[in-house]
Amino acid sequence: MADPDSCSGAVGALGYDACGRELLAQAPDLDTVVVALGSGGTMAGLVHALGPQRVLGVHCGAVDDPAGVVSALLTPMDGRPVTHGSLRLRTDQVGPGYSALTDPVMDALTRGGPRPPPSSVLPASTEPLSAPVCSAGLSRNSPQLPAARSIA
Repeated sequence: MADPDSCSGAVGALGYDACGRELLAQAPDLDTVVVALGSGGTMAGLVHALGPQRVLGVHCGAVDDPAGVVSALLTPMDGRPVTHGSLRLRTDQVGPGYSALTDPVMDALTRGGPRPPPSSVLPASTEPLSAPVCSAGLSRNSPQLPAARSIA
């Protein structure tokens, strides 16, 4: 059961409504905000502030009916039902499970090169890694990544 005081509920969704309004104030020509759709609260708040055409939710598999969850949170905020069809959702990104080593993940790790044996890809130790690891093999300081753009 979702905690009604977290972003999973209406109170948290209102926080993302404020976030969406701040985004519009800073970037009025904002085209699309892409958001992970877990419990639905973040997307519901952003859709309330920005409209469904500016928010793309990427379903991460946390709920069975992502459109229904977002609609249920939006309806009391808007005072009218929200149709599932008006929400922009990607439901094709849910993988087979957390930390599953699939072919696309392996391709990203090896950048399409020769595949090492699985035992050499995953750490044998249960000790935490000392530095962040990006699955594509790039770091934030890598020249291949575009520089972050501030909207402030």
